[in-house]
Amino acid sequence: MAKLFQLTGLAAPQMGLADEKIASLPEGAWQVASRYDDTFQDLGSFLVSDRAARLASGEDEGRQAAYAEQRARHSAAIVACEDILQRSGVQHFWQLARPDLAGEHAAQDLRRFDALQAMNRMLPAELRGEQLRHYVASSWLANWDHLNYRMENFGYAERDGRPVGMTVDFGSCGPLGFRNLRTGKMLPKSASRDIALLQRPPALFPIPDEVHRNPEAFDTMSGDPGALQDMLRWPYGFQSETIIEMIRPPVAPDPDIVDTLCEMGYRLKLLSGASIAAAVQRYWHVPVDAHARGWPGADTLVEALRARRDALLEGFDDGQLAAWARENPGAAARVRQQMLAALREIQAGDTLSMAAAEARIQARHEALLDPPEPEEAINGLTRQIRSLQAFRNAVRELAAGRQEADQPRIDRAASDLLSRRVYGELVINLHDGPANSGDTGAAFAANLEWLQVMTALVDDGTADAGTVASLLLERCGTDYYPPGVAVSAEAHPEICSAFIGLLHTLVNASPAIAPADLRSGLLQAKNKGQPNFYSILLASDAGREWVAQLSRCEMLPGKEEVRQIKGRVSALLWRGPEGPTAAASSSAAAKRLRPHSVPVLATLLDRVDRSYGPRQLARLEEPRVRERVLACIQLTSGSEIQSVDSMVGKVAADAWQKALQRHPILKGTQLPQDMLKDLQAEARKGFTESMAALRRDQANQIMASGYDRYEEWVLANPTMTVQQRKEAFNACVEGVRVEIRRMVEGEQRDVHATALADVAGKVESRAEELKTRSEQEAERDVQALAEEQARKRAREQASARAGDVAAQQASHRASIEATQKATLQAEALARTQAASRAAENARREAKAKAAEQARSQAAQQATQEAARRARAEVAAQARTRAEERAHAQAAELERASRPTVASQSDDDLHDRLLRLRLPTPPGTPLPEARSNRAESSRAGPSSQPLRRDSSRGR
Repeated sequence: MAKLFQLTGLAAPQMGLADEKIASLPEGAWQVASRYDDTFQDLGSFLVSDRAARLASGEDEGRQAAYAEQRARHSAAIVACEDILQRSGVQHFWQLARPDLAGEHAAQDLRRFDALQAMNRMLPAELRGEQLRHYVASSWLANWDHLNYRMENFGYAERDGRPVGMTVDFGSCGPLGFRNLRTGKMLPKSASRDIALLQRPPALFPIPDEVHRNPEAFDTMSGDPGALQDMLRWPYGFQSETIIEMIRPPVAPDPDIVDTLCEMGYRLKLLSGASIAAAVQRYWHVPVDAHARGWPGADTLVEALRARRDALLEGFDDGQLAAWARENPGAAARVRQQMLAALREIQAGDTLSMAAAEARIQARHEALLDPPEPEEAINGLTRQIRSLQAFRNAVRELAAGRQEADQPRIDRAASDLLSRRVYGELVINLHDGPANSGDTGAAFAANLEWLQVMTALVDDGTADAGTVASLLLERCGTDYYPPGVAVSAEAHPEICSAFIGLLHTLVNASPAIAPADLRSGLLQAKNKGQPNFYSILLASDAGREWVAQLSRCEMLPGKEEVRQIKGRVSALLWRGPEGPTAAASSSAAAKRLRPHSVPVLATLLDRVDRSYGPRQLARLEEPRVRERVLACIQLTSGSEIQSVDSMVGKVAADAWQKALQRHPILKGTQLPQDMLKDLQAEARKGFTESMAALRRDQANQIMASGYDRYEEWVLANPTMTVQQRKEAFNACVEGVRVEIRRMVEGEQRDVHATALADVAGKVESRAEELKTRSEQEAERDVQALAEEQARKRAREQASARAGDVAAQQASHRASIEATQKATLQAEALARTQAASRAAENARREAKAKAAEQARSQAAQQATQEAARRARAEVAAQARTRAEERAHAQAAELERASRPTVASQSDDDLHDRLLRLRLPTPPGTPLPEARSNRAESSRAGPSSQPLRRDSSRGR
């Protein structure tokens, strides 16, 4: 532990195995002691010395008196304690058995310690600063007993005529705890919490109650040492209260104390992981008499010490440490020399190791004064840029770990390169292809660097070959990596070559990975229904060349192997060397195939760092700024567009009026609005295009200037969140939009005269079209009128013909009805006369003439009345039929100039049917009987009313 303490450059004695047995240690324990330094005086002894009184008081009589009073109190407490021991008959305080005497001794012992604390507070700042330096270093090593109850574990030694702080006891530093109170075996800190409290003799001033209440909070050498001002993290930390109170808030620290803290921060900043590892690997051994469990190995201890250093450094501001180093170059140089001197003793004359250690200290000093870019936050605007940021951060962490020989840091970086946020995103980028956009193309191309980095890490043993092989052959998200590599091989064979090289390295790096295992995995690493790595690759134009490269690496399966793994059908389709192969090709992919070679890892890491740095990635966002700006701005103003519409409207109106004067047929016609809208739209389009051409260069300058401001803001704020970056991007777009709008509105332009001339010409052309159309419509109207008149005459003629036929039919029907009625009346009269013939026989002769006249007159009147009604009915039916036929003929005239044969046949049939339905006038000969069944059926209905009337008459 002393060797580790010395790495800070602070003074500590040389430690080694003791030449003589130390009586207080159990038999068999390591006898470790420090080299004697006759100038050393522990703090407790120093405080009661005359030299300390002079340094604390100077010429101030008041301080002299106060210091002398505290010395007297300290002496009185010692005398009282000695008196208690004499009274009890024991030599040492831990031998006091009576509780009353132990309690009395503890009270006097507390007065003794209080006096030491009071004197310590009066020391000058320089001496107290030495205490603070060693307290910070002790915090790094978890020194539970930093001062001890007599303030003996720290003191001062003379160096160049001045007192320099020195810590001399490291028995409870690092993992070391205390010895088992029963067996005497050394226990680690994790098993020593209770012992630290129990082993305190009751005759000493007691441990405070707040310490007793929370032993679980003790610092057991975890990765976090806790806050410097927290005295409860050590079981005996309360004994260092006079040091802790110098830095405990809210007390404002003295400027000298601030400088001391900055110096310690500077020391911790220069302390490299490689130096810690070198000391631990050389000097750390678990004590031979120690308990078997709970002790860390060397690697675990190195990792804990690095983590504790980093945790302490989080309490310091790098800018403040850099300012201290610049303002105090002499003190900073002295610190570096002290740390180098300590390393020389640890390296034991190893010149090469010392050269490397010196270079690391100098590099860390320069990095503090001129810090590198901080780790960039994963805050890109697109998924592709965020994936590149994650890749670069992992690579930078790997490079930093290699520089410091920090194996845990290297392991974390290698694990990060295999994580979903790096590898998983690269798989997506690979399947997306290079596309056309800058960020997508860069994200795709990063697969090459990733494959090369992983090849180098597997080759030097940093990355586990089995882990990498499993990762490559497993599904990541929704896709597999190998098919994506094969798809890209045609256009980007370098990626496929790097992939095959990584497979070959995996086989060489691990005996557990057989080529057959990888071949089987490549055959099966695909989504269902999709081709595998080999199917895609061997079907390409460069298939034969890929066969050769795969064969050299034992990565090409045979047909029988394909059959066993994939089945008979896949074996039949196999295009490997045992089956049909792709024809030789001179494709670009085949010409670019070369045996894959991996660059030196350091060179590769530097290339990735530079290729995907903040400025380079920010440049990939510039096209998106242009896209967003162009989507929301026009290089013409609203007033310019209104002016274009107004001027086009005026020119069009004037041209239309001139056209009306030349074409009287268009008189009264309004300017067509659809034509006006089309003319205005066309003029706006032409004007917008011409203005865009005129103003594009200036707009591009504005966009470039705006993006430069955004880029500088991004570079100045590398740790901003995604939301903050989006807000900055949107502010950039809005600023560019406003500036371009201001430029456009400040420069009003009118539509060109040639565009207006085109408007007048197009209006005249439209007027000519409308004139021609109007003339054609007039001719059509005249023709339509003539046709309508012809149809009207045809309707009138048809109506007249229909009236004549109807009149004849009505007269014929009336005569029939009159005859029938007269017959019925005559028959009725005859029956009456026959019934009364016997009674009226005498009068028959007298009235015969009168009766004959009455019958004649009645028959005549009935015939007239029946004829009148028949004519009226037939005339009404005729008019209805005539109107229907007139309408039909009018419609037919619109379809043809004369009626068709079919329509004439229908009219004749209708006339014939009408005549058959009319009763036959008296004296008209009946038509001859027809044998045709269809004609009989048509004549039948018209004769049925006659038969029914006759039957009623009979």
